[in-house]
Amino acid sequence: MRQFINDYIRKNFLITPDDLILIAISGGLDSLVLFHLLKESGYHTALAHCNFGLRGNESEADEAFIRELAKKYRVPVFVKRFDTAGYAKKKGISIQMAARELRYNWFEEIRKNEGYDWIATAHHLDDQIETFFINLLRGTGISGLGGIMPRNGKIIRPILFATRKEILAYAKQHKLSFREDSSNTSKKYLRNRIRLDLIPLIEEIQPEFQSIMADNIRRLKETNDIFLASMAGIRKKLIRKSKDGDQVNASELRDVSLTFLYELLSPYGINEAVCGDLMKSLSETEAKLFQSEGYELRLERGMVFITQRAQRKKEGRKEKVYQIRKGQREMRIPIHLSLREVNKEKESDVPLDRRFASLDKDKLQFPLLLRRWKPGDVFHPFGMRGKKKLSDFFIDRKMTTREKEDTWLLISGGAIAWVIGHRIDHRFRVTGKTRAILRISVGVVI
Repeated sequence: MRQFINDYIRKNFLITPDDLILIAISGGLDSLVLFHLLKESGYHTALAHCNFGLRGNESEADEAFIRELAKKYRVPVFVKRFDTAGYAKKKGISIQMAARELRYNWFEEIRKNEGYDWIATAHHLDDQIETFFINLLRGTGISGLGGIMPRNGKIIRPILFATRKEILAYAKQHKLSFREDSSNTSKKYLRNRIRLDLIPLIEEIQPEFQSIMADNIRRLKETNDIFLASMAGIRKKLIRKSKDGDQVNASELRDVSLTFLYELLSPYGINEAVCGDLMKSLSETEAKLFQSEGYELRLERGMVFITQRAQRKKEGRKEKVYQIRKGQREMRIPIHLSLREVNKEKESDVPLDRRFASLDKDKLQFPLLLRRWKPGDVFHPFGMRGKKKLSDFFIDRKMTTREKEDTWLLISGGAIAWVIGHRIDHRFRVTGKTRAILRISVGVVI
């Protein structure tokens, strides 16, 4: 077993002889053997034990056992007690999920604070096969059937190659004592029912079931690796990057499968149900919004725009107003504006570039205000006699939601003087009666 574990560690590039390894240890067979194998192989180890307080005296005995084990082998030990039931109730999750969150969060906290390189868990081949069936029964893609990875971030599984029988044989050979967890025999858990009922039945039909499943899981993982590499290339080709986020042409997605769309968008946390809703909407003209925990997708004008929700929340859309005083030549926040007074008699040309606005200075009321647009805003677009809702102006210009939200307005006396970067208000235009011009540019120094 020592030879096997060291071969497996080298083959999967898990750890080096100088690494510090924090072992998640319950006191049960699997974690005891993992600790013994790593310790006997000369690795630098420490123990981390969670007392979840779920099994009364058993939990207390487990903790005492681990403390004695650490003393015997002279290794550092970390022990923490959790109010697992209280945490589960507060979070509205199952006891199992609560225990998982608590232990992994705590392990990572120790790793960072105490300078350990890796967190080692005692998952083995039987766990791998059980996880395959759990994912299969609950519904999963190919990645879920690929099982548990030898390494995931800073978590390593050095005995993933070994069966439970091999682990037990090693413990007997080395006369290792370990704790029995009574919950392992309870059939109220799906994993236990699979281990105790389903797998023995399959082994009656196929005695070589474990080795066959090990090969199947390996092939599925390798197939998934090829698939993910292919999808990464497709994603790079289809999704364009911009300063405002990512975007993809909706026409490129209309004939793809649901699985393809899910895998394309999975880096954004979009689940299959949301992908299904998006697929149904790809041919519609009405703008729609789809959300995941960290991202939002906006389907409009034949494009799917993808932006980070955290970023948009940080940017915020609070109604903040900025002032421009009379005689001010420049402002940098929230946008870069340059202002210059022009004598009409000396310079009468009006730049056609939309980054410039030439306004009749005498019609302006200072301080000018700078703010975002809001529903109900109206102005008189240059060249038109009547007024127009700003929202309708945006629709006419086929502006996306993001472009609308990024639009700033220059306000004079409560009226919109310039939809910055788009159109000035007709009432503030330069006419034959204009004596002085205030020329303003956005993003351009004048």
